Amino acid sequence: MTESALTTAVANALSGTTDSDLDVTFCEIGEATYHATDYKKEAIILRLLKDIPSTCRVFKDGDLTFGVRAGYFLDGDTVRTYSGASAQALTDDDTNYIYLTTAGVLTVNITGFPTPSETPHIRLATILTASSEYAHTDIVQYRSTAMLSPSRGPVKLKFTARIPGTWPLDGDAKNGGLAGLDTAGDLTATEAAAAYAKVYNHDDTSYANLSASSGNGAFTSNYQLFPDTEVENDAAYFGHSLPFCEMWIDVATAGAYNADSITWEYSKAASWGTLTVAHDYTDSTAQDGLRPFQRDGAIQFVPPSDWAAVAVSGQTAYWIRARCNATVDIGTIPKTNSVEHYICTPTDGIRIPVHCQITDVRLVDEASTIHTATDIKFCLHNFTKGTTSAEMTFAQDRRMDAWTGDTFECDAGDIIWPLVTQEDGTNEAGPVTLELDATRL
Repeated sequence: MTESALTTAVANALSGTTDSDLDVTFCEIGEATYHATDYKKEAIILRLLKDIPSTCRVFKDGDLTFGVRAGYFLDGDTVRTYSGASAQALTDDDTNYIYLTTAGVLTVNITGFPTPSETPHIRLATILTASSEYAHTDIVQYRSTAMLSPSRGPVKLKFTARIPGTWPLDGDAKNGGLAGLDTAGDLTATEAAAAYAKVYNHDDTSYANLSASSGNGAFTSNYQLFPDTEVENDAAYFGHSLPFCEMWIDVATAGAYNADSITWEYSKAASWGTLTVAHDYTDSTAQDGLRPFQRDGAIQFVPPSDWAAVAVSGQTAYWIRARCNATVDIGTIPKTNSVEHYICTPTDGIRIPVHCQITDVRLVDEASTIHTATDIKFCLHNFTKGTTSAEMTFAQDRRMDAWTGDTFECDAGDIIWPLVTQEDGTNEAGPVTLELDATRL
């Protein structure tokens, strides 16, 4: 196939004219110093060739080796930069398939390019080798496939999970094994490192690790959550490297209260905000967190949108704290069972395979008796990133429900799972089938 060239008359008509798109000036017929004009034109052309035409271009640099020019490409919303390569080995007497993974890793094989829907990648070229060599013409460039593809509209995805028993992340620390202790396999409870659990003595404005609280004279024992004589603004701190939605406390000495004594707060960039506790099972009085640490259990909340990692006594983390309020009156100071708090995450969860936006949620309650006392409320929590979707209300007396228009973004490999923020209290949902619709980004 031969591409038609300009006719002589059309070519001559370009004499001395300037291309308005590229600002390239053509030599004038009879021009004495035609080479100066030509060099200017070639400089512009070379600048153009250094951009898109040469981005990630495969070239020959040896008998059985190749190189790849530096460049960049889009991976969803992320611009990936590839630094280039040289002297890359080829397999002799075969077709070599050369491509970049979405992480920018140069890959060569002789089996073929991956299926794009299964392994997203940038196809660069194929090279056919024979008798320990190849020619420049044996390089077939495939980079245009990254720019030109059929318009099929957004790729729609569907994820389905069946949650056995009652919800693994529900609010009472018994149903479904909250904290993973009474129903094996639901959750993983990981004890925090010592530096992520701290106590604060307001009288002398000092901090200590929970595990070494007795080092402060106001505390009798290690793992004691508040000083022997509590005052307003004494506090116990609990942190993690990522935003979390649930922690579990193993209590050795149960707290006893004569008044609502604790206010829960979270770290902001330059201050502390009031944390809304969805359910505190350690609070046997009202489960609202005002009298916590009375028994083993989970404390659950929706991660605040302005939660920030800050330094507390030398440790940077996403912190929550149980601060003694103005009406504090603790009869028995609580202690943990010689352990820090546990961060609760699902053992399995829904693993998201690609970068996508969850748009629709459907839920079916398979319980023999559906919830009739009150609405159930829940959200989706991303345990990989610590982000949380908008709260959804599963109306009472309904077997199934659906929610549309949510915009919960996930990356490939993220683990998400439902977090119940309000229970029925009488008949809990479960088993539950959860179906998520998503658009690939």
